[in-house]
Amino acid sequence: MLSKTVIGTVNRIFSATLFFTCLYVCGKIIPEGYGRANFLTLWNITAAALFYSISLLCHFLPYLRSGREQNSIRDLIYFGIIFPIGTTVFTFFWGLTFINPKFILTDASLLPSWINHSIHTWIMPAAILEGICFNHSRPSSSEGRAVTISFFSAYCVYTLIMGFVFNKWPYPFLLKLTIPYRLLFAIIPLSCSLMFYTLGVKLNSLFWKPEKQQHRS
Repeated sequence: MLSKTVIGTVNRIFSATLFFTCLYVCGKIIPEGYGRANFLTLWNITAAALFYSISLLCHFLPYLRSGREQNSIRDLIYFGIIFPIGTTVFTFFWGLTFINPKFILTDASLLPSWINHSIHTWIMPAAILEGICFNHSRPSSSEGRAVTISFFSAYCVYTLIMGFVFNKWPYPFLLKLTIPYRLLFAIIPLSCSLMFYTLGVKLNSLFWKPEKQQHRS
């Protein structure tokens, strides 16, 4: 039976390779007029690709693995960005697609199906596998939530500026909303991200008990 470490390492290799490939393909396919950096999905897989790549380096290079500061930063990124933002992307993309495909699929239809599922579907199982296979020491609630809020706020500020100033909105339904509802669009996913942050912490405590917190990977 494969160990958690082997499964987790394969997940890191596969996910890092997949997300970097998706970033390259998306850069070639998505028209410049859409404002490529407008999509939360691309912010998310950029962070995920870097996270899994750095985690691999730390796993195979002992002097990096033993660094407490490096581990703390990786743990903070996992709890503050990788799990909550990835889960938010998965939930909102497929949720809105289920309600009305025209809300989002005008842009997603530009992408091959395997890219679409890689960046909108696999992003969540990859984060769950990471949390199950490798222990990440939980940061303080204030630190973890601050990272989630900062990441999402940076995205929302950028997207709203691109939308209001340059009229480049990432999703078709935003064009039909009034200004108050566009601002609400930023608040609701952020609230869900904070909820998913709590879920990520609960998942960690379910698979990694306090006595195992010294194990690093």
